[in-house]
Amino acid sequence: MKEYRIQKRTALRYWGVVLVSTAMIGAACWFAYTQTADLVQHEMDSTVSSIRELPAAHPETAIPRTTTAPRHTTAPPIQTTAARTEPAAVIYAPSTTAATTVTTETTTLPPSQATPSRWPVEGAIIQPFSNEELVKSETTGVWQTHNGVDLACTPGDPVYAMDPGTVTAVTDDPLWGMTVTVDHKNGIITRYCGLAPGLDVTEGDTVTNVDPLGCAGETADCESALPTHVHFEVRQGDRYIDPEAYLASGE
Repeated sequence: MKEYRIQKRTALRYWGVVLVSTAMIGAACWFAYTQTADLVQHEMDSTVSSIRELPAAHPETAIPRTTTAPRHTTAPPIQTTAARTEPAAVIYAPSTTAATTVTTETTTLPPSQATPSRWPVEGAIIQPFSNEELVKSETTGVWQTHNGVDLACTPGDPVYAMDPGTVTAVTDDPLWGMTVTVDHKNGIITRYCGLAPGLDVTEGDTVTNVDPLGCAGETADCESALPTHVHFEVRQGDRYIDPEAYLASGE
């Protein structure tokens, strides 16, 4: 009986301790919860107050909304003409170093100097007049008009004026080399290109067609792929004409 009472008291103490511990733990948890809730509520209230105090955005500083322009979807026009694959045409104009004025004045020569029109050199035509048609240059590979004829010759051969006239220009052209231009005073102007340095005439000289202008050379860089020759042009006013046809006509 005595042992039973001892056991009962022991059980009561045990459960008393358990109840007290549970109550203490519960109280501690409740205290922690209330403290955390108060802190969170305080932080939320502070954040809301800060947001309310922020100034409203000024309409002038607002970033405008950008819009993207619609992409242009129109297809490019279709090329219906096949592009020519040959090089672009280059037309060599006569030298503009000295201006030439065409007049109707005629030159009268003594009978001993009057001779028919003649070729500048006695040689075959290795490149004919193109009559404004494009031909491919053997030197440059460019399609261009050939405004004169190329007469084969030997370096040092004398070169004569086609007819009597006045030398209006003597130039060292960067393309055509040593060049002499002669005004024949009848609307015809001739040009002799690719001559050797050391010419026999100067600008302003009166020439016949029996005294040489100079000698054949190889100074025409734009036709350097051809054998030695003289490039010979005939102009009537501003128009190039075929030297071969002109000389054959006997004008």
